[in-house]
Amino acid sequence: MSFQSLAAQTLEPKLYANVPVGVNILFMGYGYTQGAIPENQSLELENPNLKINSAILAYARSFDILGHNAKFDLILPFSSLSGTGQQYGIDVSRDVNGLGDTKARLTFNLFGASSLSLQEFVSYKQDTIVGVSIQTSIPTGQYDSSKLINIGTNRWSIKPAIGISKRMSNYTFEFAADAEFYTTNNNYYGGIKRKQDPVYSTQVHALYTFHRGMWLAVGATYYWGGEYINDVLKQIRS
Repeated sequence: MSFQSLAAQTLEPKLYANVPVGVNILFMGYGYTQGAIPENQSLELENPNLKINSAILAYARSFDILGHNAKFDLILPFSSLSGTGQQYGIDVSRDVNGLGDTKARLTFNLFGASSLSLQEFVSYKQDTIVGVSIQTSIPTGQYDSSKLINIGTNRWSIKPAIGISKRMSNYTFEFAADAEFYTTNNNYYGGIKRKQDPVYSTQVHALYTFHRGMWLAVGATYYWGGEYINDVLKQIRS
């Protein structure tokens, strides 16, 4: 059994927030997901159940571009994946560990987030920020075309996005929209080519700042798109 999931839709509050120039950030995280495989019917896979434990290592750095604040971040995931199901009436299972696809992103604030030193940033107060970003997914993940479930996707993707952030007193309201475009996986399961239409998404956030550096956020996302396997369209909605 093998699997290639749809790109995860993540909530990212403060993506376009201003930060001092020259700041380096190292981040470590953990995630767990469990559930069925969305494209199982066309591959004769029944009663699928997949569990994924993921560790994430990320690095980010802020810098100046033409007087505006910009950031670069690099995300490297490592996952442990296991699952069971029935394929053509036979019980099958998959248990694999490995690297996921690396993601690299450049974020550039067009308006409301001037490039500031650490000393200048102390007196900075946000009003309205408009920013753009572009993210690339690099196929560095574990992949075996003889299996239907894999950690990596064996394809590239590119995701341009735009976001707006407005602060009012201790509250901040954010809206972002993006579209992710995928290259063809020419070595998908069974020797077929796997094509996927773009996935579009939006997200909104409401944040409350208790004091500088401490805040609470509530967010929601909506995404839509279409996926092709052997020229068979499978719609996905959430």
